[in-house]
Order: sequence, then C-alpha cells, then structure tokens
Amino acid sequence: MRTLPPLAPPLHSATLLLQSFRSTPLPSSDSISALLAHLKSHPALLTTGHPEVFLARAPGRLDVIGGLSEYSGALACQLPLAVSTAVALQRRDDRQLVLHNFNPHGTTLDQPETVTLSLDDFYGTAALLPINSQQKLFANNPWAAHIAGAYPTLAKFKKLTRRTHGANIACYSDIPFQAGVASSAALQCATLWALTAAYHLILDPMEIALLAQKIENQLVGTMAGIMEPAISVLGRKDQLLLLQCQPHEHKGYVAVPPGMLFAGLQFGRKDAAAAYRATRISSFIAQAIITQFFSDLNVIKDPTGGYLANISVANYNRYIKALLPETITGADFLKDHAGIHDRLTSVDPQATYFPRAAAEFHIQENARAQDLVAQLRSLLNHAPGTAERRKVAAQAGALMLESHAASSRQAGLTSQRGDLLVELLMRFGPEHGLYGAKLAGGEGGGGITVLLEESARPLLDQVAAEYHQKTNRQVQILTGSSPGAAEAAPRRIMINELVSQRSI
Repeated sequence: MRTLPPLAPPLHSATLLLQSFRSTPLPSSDSISALLAHLKSHPALLTTGHPEVFLARAPGRLDVIGGLSEYSGALACQLPLAVSTAVALQRRDDRQLVLHNFNPHGTTLDQPETVTLSLDDFYGTAALLPINSQQKLFANNPWAAHIAGAYPTLAKFKKLTRRTHGANIACYSDIPFQAGVASSAALQCATLWALTAAYHLILDPMEIALLAQKIENQLVGTMAGIMEPAISVLGRKDQLLLLQCQPHEHKGYVAVPPGMLFAGLQFGRKDAAAAYRATRISSFIAQAIITQFFSDLNVIKDPTGGYLANISVANYNRYIKALLPETITGADFLKDHAGIHDRLTSVDPQATYFPRAAAEFHIQENARAQDLVAQLRSLLNHAPGTAERRKVAAQAGALMLESHAASSRQAGLTSQRGDLLVELLMRFGPEHGLYGAKLAGGEGGGGITVLLEESARPLLDQVAAEYHQKTNRQVQILTGSSPGAAEAAPRRIMINELVSQRSI
C-alpha cells in the first residue's frame, strides 16, 4: 500500500469536525457568498445528485519571507489572506465528474465553464493510468486538473476506491490568478476539504496540504512546494504560519503586531519560470557539491542534513563558500556527480549554473526569516506609537528590503515591476509608517509584500496610482486575513435551499 510521507501531529481531527457541520461556522467570505449567489441563479447545476451539498473554502496566502527558499529547507513565514476560493460539492450516483467554474480566467461569467469527465477515464484495465496519460485529460481545460485531480490522487493513496461515485462540483474564487498568492493551492485545498466531508474521509489538515502539493506537482505540472497548501489549510487569521520546509515541520504561529499589517501589491504574472528553475537547480548543485566533499572526507554526517538552510551563515562563510564555484556548466558538474536530488528538475548539460550565489541566498534567507520572526515577537511587547516600537519595526522592514535585494543579486529573480514598487513605497519610509517591502511569490506570479502601520494604508493607494501613471499597469492591493480551511468544518446545506432560493 502506498503511504504519504510522515505527517506532522494533526492539529484538528477530521472525524471530530464531521460530527457537527455547523458547530464552527465558516467565516463570512465573499467567495462563499458569491458561489451561493451563482448557484441560486443556476439551480440546475446541482440537481442531478444527492440532496446534500457541502461547502468549503480556503484562503490565498501572502509570502512574508522565506517563500522563495522553501525547497532549500528554509523557514517560510506566510499569512492567510482574506481573499479565498469556495467549492460546493454534491455527490452523484454515477461515475461522472461535472465541474463548473464561475471564473476560469479571472473574470466572473454569467454562465460557468463546465467540464465533464468520468472517473473511469483515470484508469486502465487494471490500475490508474500513468501520470502523463492523466495529464492529457486536462489539456484543453487545465483548471479542471486542480479539482478532478483530487480523485486519482486520493485513489493512489488508497483513500478512495475504484468504485467511488462521482460528483457535481462548482467553484468560485476572488483570489487574483497567476499572481503568486496561492490561487491554485486554495482551489485544491477547498476541493479536498469538501471531499473529506462528502465522502466521510479521515484526512488530517497537513495530509490535505500534502495531497494538494501532489496534485500540483503531478497533474498540474508545476514545481510548487508544501508552503502554499499548508497555509491555505492551516492558516489562522492575522497570524503568520511558521513552516520549516524540511519537508513540513510546523513551528507554530506569530501574530501580526496590533496596529500593523502586511499587505500585498500584486502586479500580475511575470515570466519568472526560467529564472526560478535555474536558481533551484543551482541550489541543488551546491548541495550535491557540499555533500560529496564531506563524503570524500569520510565525514558520516552531512552538514546540510539534506537541506542548504541547515548551514549557518557563519559556517558557510568560514568553511563552505570556498567549496562552491561561482559558475559551473551542467556538463562539468555531471562529470563528477550523478545528478541532483530533486524530483522536479534535472541538470541541463548545456546550461551554466551559479551554485555559490544560490546557496548564499537560501542560507541567508533562512537566517533573515528567523530574525524577522524574532522582531515580530518583540513588536508584540511594545505599545503602538512608541519610539522603541518604530525602531524594531524599522529593523524588521530592513530585513525585508535585504531579502528583496538578495532575490535579484543572488537568486537571479529580477523584477523591474517589483523594483519600481519597492522604490515608490520606500520614498516614504519608516517615518511615514512604511517599514519594508520585498518580492513575493515564486514560479508563475508577481507581487511584493509590504510591512506598514495601519494608519499608512492610504499610501498604498497613492503608490498604486503613481505606478499606474508610470507603467499604464494596474496594481491590486491585498489586505486583510482569514482562517485556513481546517479552522472550520465544511458546511452542509440541502439542495432545496438553493433551488427554492430560501435564505441560506
């Protein structure tokens, strides 16, 4: 039997949550309200099936620090956003999956885009089809992989059987698409959370995050890690989730200091996939070189412990830096090494990589993340408006600015739009309540995260207007927070409540 990787101790019991669907109400959410409104306007979408409909929601996330270094084992500090994705699921008595998407391209539709599949499509004569064959099912409708992909993924890990019946599933999201704020992870996690209730599954929250990551890696086909689905499931309102990505060690939470906020300024998708991939491969090359060096010396314990982030900045500068070449071709690396320990990438013999700079970024980013957490905890002990609080907040902001500069200088993740936004913001600086900003998001998204006083919130609108004037491009400002999916049980309503349009 296939098993998932070892899980962190469960924070919630799915069994207990399912005992009372209304014991913990879902948070007031625009995505839930919008989805219900759409379903009331299209009652025929959910009439062919069981009388129960299960509603679940999962938030987007704001990458505060560490998100660009999760695959190196760094500490990732993530905030769940107020924007979210809602999913409604109604079981059927046949093997059909009928999926309705009310905003497949970021624009709400009067009529949803609909995809129909059979669960039998995922199987050959004796077992699940290979992943590449499953991927072809979504070639014309890639959004459907985030939802329907839950079924073969759950079946692979023996959570659903081959005889499982299908479902009608509808979704709506107010999370910006392709902006690095976990719109994909939120859809996957909301779907899995609704499935937990509808099919009476026992899935711990971290297990849901791991399953969502597998859907993303295997069926959607991106290099996303555990961080995005983890915050979408485990997030707490106005608190940063602390996740040591080795591979998913939960380090608790730290509250956003009263009177302060983290905000996202999203400028949309940027073509970062190639740079992100090059940095990732360079990092794994650095780890392979370090591991091989100590193995050749017959040192039993690998100082990386499998992750670059386990090397301290001091030890890196003293012992490790000189081992790593500034640049190396893939061919030269492969002459002395079998490859890299990364299941999502491989070394291109024709490419040139930069292991020293990549290693420095991840090792220093992990240290910056730990320092930022310490500064945030210190801020909780200082009253708003005091000189000491402003001083500590400025130090926290400085760490974010260092991260932003390093992401370009060392990791090669340059962003002219991000640089311009940071420049416009920091003209105001700590004296106006704007403490720091940094590039956020990884492959496939673009935006920055800002630390500021709540009183400085109007300055974000001013910066967005100036950015539009200079570039003729819009910036979406994201503020506010909400709980993760596992903070509330999926809600159960009866189909006649939608069809008759009674108040929900």
